[in-house]
Amino acid sequence: MKNLATLLVLFFLIGIVSLNAQIQQTENVTFQTNNQSIWDPEPGVALGDTFLLLQDNGVDASFFLDLLDIDALADGDLATGFEAKIKFGMDYDMYARYLINSGTANIDYPIEIKFTKPNDGNYGCSQEMLINSSYSVKPGYKLDLQEPVAEFAMGNQLNMGIMAAARGCGLGGCKEAGINVGNGINGFLDANSSNYHNYLVDGYYDYLRISTGDGLQLPWDLVPGIPAPLNLPDYTFPLELDPAIFGPAHIEGMLDQPFRDFDKPDMIMGQAIVDKGNHKFMDIEFDPIHFQEEITRIPLAFTIQAGPVYLDFAVISVPLIFRNNFKHEFKFDPKVKVNLDLGRPMEWRELQAGVNVQTGNGQYIENFTLGNDLALTLPDNAPVSIVPTAKITNQFSSKLDLVFD
Repeated sequence: MKNLATLLVLFFLIGIVSLNAQIQQTENVTFQTNNQSIWDPEPGVALGDTFLLLQDNGVDASFFLDLLDIDALADGDLATGFEAKIKFGMDYDMYARYLINSGTANIDYPIEIKFTKPNDGNYGCSQEMLINSSYSVKPGYKLDLQEPVAEFAMGNQLNMGIMAAARGCGLGGCKEAGINVGNGINGFLDANSSNYHNYLVDGYYDYLRISTGDGLQLPWDLVPGIPAPLNLPDYTFPLELDPAIFGPAHIEGMLDQPFRDFDKPDMIMGQAIVDKGNHKFMDIEFDPIHFQEEITRIPLAFTIQAGPVYLDFAVISVPLIFRNNFKHEFKFDPKVKVNLDLGRPMEWRELQAGVNVQTGNGQYIENFTLGNDLALTLPDNAPVSIVPTAKITNQFSSKLDLVFD
């Protein structure tokens, strides 16, 4: 169980709870944190960068071509003629990219806070009033998880834009044909030699990638249409054990890395956000009896015949099966607290199920836990206002189990 530090409060609750005005005061608060480690109370490690071989060394490999611009279309309601445009732009580079993530969580926790008091009335003469508090999780909550990953990739950057279009108009109307690919409202139409970089469509194409998530990926694994060489082992995850390599040892099956598919659909359990999942990372079958036959050359079946005696022996092989699943449960289970400004000194008690949690006599109450009750001893009949400031302390738990089938 991990005790996290106080999270970032995106919205401060500054509503006024008037004891002689409303029976119930409701406010909405959203708490958020990004790149929280799923292993300890500290921020997670999330690093990454892309290095451009040409651009970072002062080499410009971009160009723009305005190949054709014909406007022979008459103006007016009955326009006739034709127009054609052909322009092309490209920016080429080679890159290396790395990504490291220690396992992080991005959390949104929107809640509705309620303070409820008795019906309106006059209070004073050391009379005690009980105010109830509660909160509930609203739609829009999220617990986005990134499993631990390390990745290195190399590839080509190819940013392009093109427009090759024509339009002809006659008495029968106008017809258009062509292509227009660009990063503008009008595609590549508004691109020229001075601004075309703004209209290029980004393209990053890895041709080599090594990662803990997918293993070793080569061009034929990454680029559609490139055929894989024959008889080359597959090094991508999940890894199917190659019969040519593992067959003689009588081992077959599949291996995957266990830290995969952490981010499952979120669910609410009470007031906690929970993410549960199960991932099979090993399914291997090993036949030790047949394996020893390969080593010792002692056959598993043989016959003996001596005169009328005939014996036929066969050793029954029972393979060992290893099927392992990695089961995870991540839970964000906070305790929402508020600091209360009562506006004036007075006696107060914080109660949980009727039992005092903390008591005092003053204007300020710190770390009042929402869900508890607040008892105020009012000094006179004047209205009392409460200004709460919300904050959050919580426990984020990570539970990982190996499950053997």
